[in-house]
Amino acid sequence: MYKFSTLRLTRAAIGLAAVSAFALAPMAAQADGTTATGTLTAGALSEVAPAITPFTAALTGITRTVSTPVGTWNLTDAVGDGAAYNISVTAGAPTIAGTSIAASLGSTWLSLTPTTATADPGNPVLTAGPTAVATPVALGTAAATIDNAAVNTGAGQWDFPAGTVAVTIPGDAAAGAYSDLLTYTIAAGVGT
Repeated sequence: MYKFSTLRLTRAAIGLAAVSAFALAPMAAQADGTTATGTLTAGALSEVAPAITPFTAALTGITRTVSTPVGTWNLTDAVGDGAAYNISVTAGAPTIAGTSIAASLGSTWLSLTPTTATADPGNPVLTAGPTAVATPVALGTAAATIDNAAVNTGAGQWDFPAGTVAVTIPGDAAAGAYSDLLTYTIAAGVGT
């Protein structure tokens, strides 16, 4: 029996020595790779035009200007090409109850004070955004640029603070409830 136990102990000792040798031997690192792929499609240039508070003024017989608030607004450049763009505004012909009265007010009876954008909190872009042009900007049927973004500066979403629209009321204007449609447009390229 003693021989059997000794043989068993010898085999166990040899097995432990072999396992210990593998534990101390360095193992080569193993790696495998895979490719992550995907496609990003271009978005668009878009804007949300601001609300404009209706104005109230009395005719005085002399030409004067009153101001009315323009609400906050924003634009998004999700094209992904870093191109420059500009924001312009046009005004239609003013009307009273749907009837054109441009002669009463002139072709540029409104002027806008542009504001400079700030990056929306969710905008990861760390560059400058659109900047306002000189103020005020007379609004008429010809597009008037109010803000520009240079190449590689305007990506993402940008928020514009509230501003004002100045309303010029000629001394000989007709009384009535005036209306005019302001159209905000964002387009590639930088305007003046």
